[in-house]
Amino acid sequence: MKKGIKKPIYQNNKEIFLASSLCSYSISHLQYKDKIRFYYALKGRDGSSGLLPASGIKQLAKSVLLINKQQEKQVNDFLKFWKCKTKFLKISSPSTSPNSILISYKISHLQYKDKIRFYYALKGRDGSSGILANKKLIQLAKTALLVPLELDSEFQDFLRHWNCKFSRIKVRLENE
Repeated sequence: MKKGIKKPIYQNNKEIFLASSLCSYSISHLQYKDKIRFYYALKGRDGSSGLLPASGIKQLAKSVLLINKQQEKQVNDFLKFWKCKTKFLKISSPSTSPNSILISYKISHLQYKDKIRFYYALKGRDGSSGILANKKLIQLAKTALLVPLELDSEFQDFLRHWNCKFSRIKVRLENE
C-alpha cells in the first residue's frame, strides 16, 4: 500500500452484516476539553488503549460506530458515562437482502461558502425543506446518512453534483 493512503475502515460488506447495530452519538453538549478527553477515551492515547482498539469496534464516520451484540452494553455504558445522545439501529443477518445504503461523504474540499450552500441543499434554510426532509433519509452523523435503496442513485447524483467523495455500504435495517 502506498504511503499516505489509509486502509479502508471496512473491508467488505461481511463485516457490516456480522454486526448487529449501528450506533450514532452526539457530543455537542461537551465543552472543548471534555471532547478531547472523550476522543482519548474512545480511541486511546500514547499507547493506552481506548474503547475502539480494545474492543475491535469499527468507526464508520466520526460519530457512527458499527457494533455487535456483545459490544452493545459496553458502548451504551461508555456513551451514557459521557451523557451522549445516542441512536441505535438494528441490522439483520447477511441472508436477508439490503433495504438501505449507508453513505458517508467528505466535504472538506468545499470552501466555507459552498459548505453552507451544501447544507442548505441538504437540510434547507429552515432546517426542514432540503433533500433530507423531502426524502426518507436518516442522518446518522454530520457526514453519514442512511438512504433507502430506491433513492440511492438520486442521492449519489446529489453528492456528485457537489464533487463529494463518498463510500457506500448496503445494509438491511430491521423494523423497530
